[in-house]
Amino acid sequence: MSDAVIFIDGSNLYHIVRNLFPLFDQSNFDFEKFIKNISYGLDLKKVYYYNSPLDRGKNKNSYIKQQRFFNQLRSIPKFEVVLCRMQKTRINGKIVYQVKEVCDEFVKLKKIEVGEFFK
Repeated sequence: MSDAVIFIDGSNLYHIVRNLFPLFDQSNFDFEKFIKNISYGLDLKKVYYYNSPLDRGKNKNSYIKQQRFFNQLRSIPKFEVVLCRMQKTRINGKIVYQVKEVCDEFVKLKKIEVGEFFK
């Protein structure tokens, strides 16, 4: 049985699934089952789920709902939630939010650590 570590970009996963299933509500998504399916036949060592918290000042209810969701994820065995910072920028005159580089650096660092672990 091969060892496995899974990295999940929470924002990308959310938007992909939301585009495929417009009525998707992540609070009903069974992440534990999802992880079991994608790691079937593998010895799962760790799951890293990284995302950025919503702006509490912009929509308090959405922020609270997201925090509850993160807490549900933290209860899954071998699951680590990594929160990154969002930065508001302007692109082509439009305000967009982008994940700050620290998240990308975390993923690179963890991939290096994981690579060392499997040697």
